[in-house]
Amino acid sequence: ALTETDFGLWQDSENEWGLRLEAKPVRTDFNLTDTGTLKVTGNWQRAGSLRETPLQFNLEWSRAQLGQASKLAYGSDQGWRGGIVLSATALGTPGNLVLAANFSVQDFRHFGVPGGAPLRLAARCGGHYSSADHSLSDVSCRAPLGSGLLSMDAKMASLRRPLSYDLHMTAEDLPIPAVLALVQHCRQGVAEDLMASGTLRGQADVHGEPGHVTRWQGGGSTQDFQLGMSSSKVDIAFGKVPFSIVAAAAQPSGARKQLLRSKPNVQPVAGTRVEFGPVNVAMGRPSPARVRGSVSRSAYEIAMQGSADVQSLLQVARIVGVAAPTTVASGGVNFDLHLAGNWAADIPPRPIGEAQLRSIRAEIPGINKPVEIMAANLSLKADEMQVPNLAFSLANTTWRGNLSVPLHCPEPTACVTKFNLHSTRLDAQELNDALNPLARKRPWYRFLASSRSRHSYLLSLNAKGKLTVDHLTFRNATSEGVSASVEWNRSELHVSKLQAALFGGTHSGDWKADFTVQPPQYTGNGMLEQINLEQLSALSRDAWITGAASGRYQVSLAGLNASDLIASAIGALQLDISDGSLPHVELSAASGPLEVQHFGGRLSFHDNKFDISEGKLDTQDATYQVSGTASLGSSFLGQALNVKLSGSGIPGFSITGTLNEPRVSPAPASETQAALKP
Repeated sequence: ALTETDFGLWQDSENEWGLRLEAKPVRTDFNLTDTGTLKVTGNWQRAGSLRETPLQFNLEWSRAQLGQASKLAYGSDQGWRGGIVLSATALGTPGNLVLAANFSVQDFRHFGVPGGAPLRLAARCGGHYSSADHSLSDVSCRAPLGSGLLSMDAKMASLRRPLSYDLHMTAEDLPIPAVLALVQHCRQGVAEDLMASGTLRGQADVHGEPGHVTRWQGGGSTQDFQLGMSSSKVDIAFGKVPFSIVAAAAQPSGARKQLLRSKPNVQPVAGTRVEFGPVNVAMGRPSPARVRGSVSRSAYEIAMQGSADVQSLLQVARIVGVAAPTTVASGGVNFDLHLAGNWAADIPPRPIGEAQLRSIRAEIPGINKPVEIMAANLSLKADEMQVPNLAFSLANTTWRGNLSVPLHCPEPTACVTKFNLHSTRLDAQELNDALNPLARKRPWYRFLASSRSRHSYLLSLNAKGKLTVDHLTFRNATSEGVSASVEWNRSELHVSKLQAALFGGTHSGDWKADFTVQPPQYTGNGMLEQINLEQLSALSRDAWITGAASGRYQVSLAGLNASDLIASAIGALQLDISDGSLPHVELSAASGPLEVQHFGGRLSFHDNKFDISEGKLDTQDATYQVSGTASLGSSFLGQALNVKLSGSGIPGFSITGTLNEPRVSPAPASETQAALKP
């Protein structure tokens, strides 16, 4: 219907009539806005029959929005946006009417595509209409696209149903950058920084007649076709890519038949389609990769096989819309991959297939040293990437194992990567250097806590699995047979079932670290069994204690450096020592080094000192109650001692000084002479 109408009809002379119309088109079953203004002017003259009536009409439709116009015509918004301008003329007689029209859309785009550079589409059409047989003939449309031209010539035998028609369409030297700009405005998810060069030529013939399926045929090729991204220096040269239009009923080509046999879960593109390739593409390796694909109105598929430099393959992945890391990498990849997708579903393509990585060197954001992948076999399933055989090196440490990585996650943290990795040796200091891009002397946890403003792979990772290390070195200490279950959820770390052989004994524990708060916080608890104290004291290069120790500990601390960690530390250790000695401690000149048959007690740590409570020391000659403190000094051996030994009916002692130079003196009520071992 028309509303807000200004309509006029008049007789200019005895044989001539005139018409004027200005109105807003509406649809009675929808509340439409922005349908623009329709203007029609015209005149016609008296004739012996309607077919011979001389007439001239002008039509103009302006200020209409494409989405509202599509809803006006189809009853639903087709998703396109832009401002419509249409002008048309009809001149002649109904028996031989000359038609001409100009159509343009300003700021054309699909509603799912945000902003972007303004895009204008325009076309000019002309033709002849005959009311004798209701046919259109000599139809010609021309639409410039960049410096190229899209054209269509058509004839329609009858505009009454059933309709029969013949169309011939050509593309003449279309600049591929202009084609890419059109695609970017039509398709959500196409990278904004995607760049292209080259030209496209082609032609298509369409024939339709009543009772028969519409027949398509045609083809063409690209010239000097090249794709790249402004964010990367890697360009992919496709050169001349042939393509052909295949009718819906046509059988798949030999290449497509082979693909469908090798990958039975691949659904072929159905209906009339454009098949392109196969084409050889140089991707940084001696042998080119082979690429082919198929595109229809509803779906698409791309098959790639061969070898490539890893950086080139990552570039291709980003070009076709597959989420790929932006890491800098070098090395070779052999692959056999297939990508398929549905235009309407607006889902990124999901690659399936296999790839073999060899001698890959990758720089990963957040890791200070490159990761060297010696070998990895990738199997891409519908929703998961499996790496059953992985060997890589980081921080002079070789790891072997397997990975399972979910694909097509809404965000990196939404899915969990699973792993099982093993190394024969690991140096904690070298690992610290690898995880420390800011300053090598700063501990790894400071990097994780202070790099939140930087893009870091570690800070977006969600993973869990098992780590095992045969030999773990930390400074002068070595631990054997280390294993742990590890969960890393972005900035929260949980290390559970931590098992290790340590100082001749064993350790088992559970640790957590939270880097989401400032300063980072750490908590841990565990058990020590049969620790050889002589091996422990050897770390300080002073044999100040011997024996075997077992115990349970709990500790919490926070901070960004060693001093902050110690200052904030609060912990407790329930300790048992048996069959040991304190070689530097002599209770009397004649007693010799203090022999420890058994010691049991609770050590709590806070404010930079140990408090000893509930301590009981059994020696060969007596049993003592032990209490006191040991305050931290500039070194471990420099701890300031203030320990009391007391017992019922026996002399007591006071131990001061340091661990390596203790001073023993009798308690005030005792006349026992102090003795200091030289």
